[in-house]
Amino acid sequence: VVTQALTVAIDTGGTFTDLVARAADGQTHRLKVPSTPDDPSEAIVGALKALRKIHPFQMPVTLRHGTTVATNALLERDGARVAYVTNQGFKDTLLLRRQNRSDLYALHPVNAVSLVDPNAFLEVVGRQDYTGKAVVPFEDPTAWVSENAVALEHAETVAICFLHAYANGEYERTLRDAIAAVFPGKPVCLSHEVAPVLREFERGSTAVVNAYVSPVMQSYLSRLTERFQNMAPQGSTFELMGSSGSLMPANKARAEPVHTVLSGPAGGVRGAWNIGRRLGCERLLTVDMGGTSTDVAGVDHRLAPEDEGHLGPHPLRIPLLPIETVGAGGGSIAYVDDGGALRVGPESAGAVPGPACYGRAGPNPQPTVTDANVVLGRLDAGLLGGTFPLDKRAAWQAVGRLSEIMGVSTEACAAAIIATAEGNMVRACKRVIMERGADPRNLALVAFGGAAGLHGCALADALGCPEVIFPADGGVLSASGILDAPLEQSVSIPINKNGYQWTH
Repeated sequence: VVTQALTVAIDTGGTFTDLVARAADGQTHRLKVPSTPDDPSEAIVGALKALRKIHPFQMPVTLRHGTTVATNALLERDGARVAYVTNQGFKDTLLLRRQNRSDLYALHPVNAVSLVDPNAFLEVVGRQDYTGKAVVPFEDPTAWVSENAVALEHAETVAICFLHAYANGEYERTLRDAIAAVFPGKPVCLSHEVAPVLREFERGSTAVVNAYVSPVMQSYLSRLTERFQNMAPQGSTFELMGSSGSLMPANKARAEPVHTVLSGPAGGVRGAWNIGRRLGCERLLTVDMGGTSTDVAGVDHRLAPEDEGHLGPHPLRIPLLPIETVGAGGGSIAYVDDGGALRVGPESAGAVPGPACYGRAGPNPQPTVTDANVVLGRLDAGLLGGTFPLDKRAAWQAVGRLSEIMGVSTEACAAAIIATAEGNMVRACKRVIMERGADPRNLALVAFGGAAGLHGCALADALGCPEVIFPADGGVLSASGILDAPLEQSVSIPINKNGYQWTH
């Protein structure tokens, strides 16, 4: 009977949920199960039950998890109703944003829709300077809560961001306590706790994002923790992968879920970095192609998070790895747009129903990148070592319907789908390379994820990368990276009289 203690890493993807477990004697187990988008914890429990059959849980288990719950809630705009509270005269800061334009040549640029309802921007009389000293006295918090009770009651969560709160968070805490006294149990996010750094726009945006995803993440983690504790021995622990490429305790992820917005992709970059170091390659371009999207990152000699970034249109002032995501995964749907051009993604067939070749898509499914690979003979024996059979007929039919619209053969249509998807990935790679000032001729491309092995060489040829690394466990490399990630803490320190910055 196996009695070795286990460390288990689980990465939840859009199509598959990956598990890598290592016992104290070094024995390793690898599993893949279909993801359950409606409740990702179902797939995790299923993976743990499958693991328990081959390695009984008779010793405490350490579970390390990479999740996309917060990411999906933000990108799909499925978060909570947020009330945003700031100093008088500054409630429009989030709407005004910065003056830099994301689309420089657009004649009619479209601004991102705010996560906060226009009626939920609230102001408080009072002001403090960069030292944290009040230069305009703050109004009575109890009276303020009473005056704004209707807006606060309608909101599911509250984000508070006062100017220079990184230097003195007393006024944010005082207002939080006043809100809790009238609305007990309502989540309140304080900017100086989640992002204790300068720049009020980015700090306020980070607080809003944290508040927006907080109820969804807390519900998910509570459900997963309960299920894990019911099946794991007493003394088992639970940690989450953070966007910075390191682990964090589950209670920190509950309080500040914004730190998990790049949780799964960060695990992949960590895993690729580990492979590169073992091979003596420390200048890498990592390409993680899964079923829903492709995540691209650049690593130059050391794996270090940046102090700010963004997810979609939302700026974040938290430590996170510089990862570019493009909607080009194995399940990305191919179609012809109104102008007659072939497009691939960002919409994906996901895990349910999945590509046509999975045999679960029903009548007349749309073709995907995976279906195109089946038509071209790149996928023949099925997935997961042949245990996941593919419906080749369904793939041919799906691609064939699109080929009729395009007026080409089925094989030519499949080749065009692949070329279009690879073009999307090449553009993402170029953005990452140019932002870091790197030369692709000096980078080794690490191709991993369930689908990157099919496209890694084509991407390297297009970019000029001289080497391509295909990890032996590339299909579960994100989970492997999470398994070997360190437990680290980022703190904010004063840099000068102008404010604070992160150190890791």
